[in-house]
Amino acid sequence: MAAELGGGRVTKIAILDDYIGVALEYGDWSALPGDAEVTVYREAIPPERLVAELAEYEVVVITQQRARFPRSVLEGLPKLKLIVCNGRTSNVIDHEARIERGILLCGTADTSLGATARPSGPGAARGRDGHVLCIPAATRR
Repeated sequence: MAAELGGGRVTKIAILDDYIGVALEYGDWSALPGDAEVTVYREAIPPERLVAELAEYEVVVITQQRARFPRSVLEGLPKLKLIVCNGRTSNVIDHEARIERGILLCGTADTSLGATARPSGPGAARGRDGHVLCIPAATRR
C-alpha cells in the first residue's frame, strides 16, 4: 500500500513503458527512501487495465507517452501524488483534472539536456537528478 514516507510505510512508484529496460540506469535512485518500491513495466498496460494496475501507486513515471491519463483514469487513482514525464509537460494527461486532484507534474525543461527537472507545484524539489528528487518531495505532501 502506498502511503506517507516513514513509519514503516512504503512509497510505490511505477515506471511505465520502459521497453528497453534502462530507466533505473538514469538518475540517482539512492535519493529515494530505502523502503521505496519501484516497479518497472516493460510492456504497455492495456488502457482497460490501467486503473486497476496503478491504483496503489503514489508516483507514475511516463517514459513513452503511450498510456493516457484522462479525467476518468486520474479519478480512479486516488493515491496518485506525482506524475513524472519527459519534456515540460505531456499531452496524454488531462491537466485540468490533475490540478483539481492536487497531483504534481515533474518534467524536463529540454530532453536533449538530460534530467534537469522543472518540478511543477508546491513541495517539488530541484536538482541534478530532478526527476528522482521530485518523488520524495511529492510523497511527503
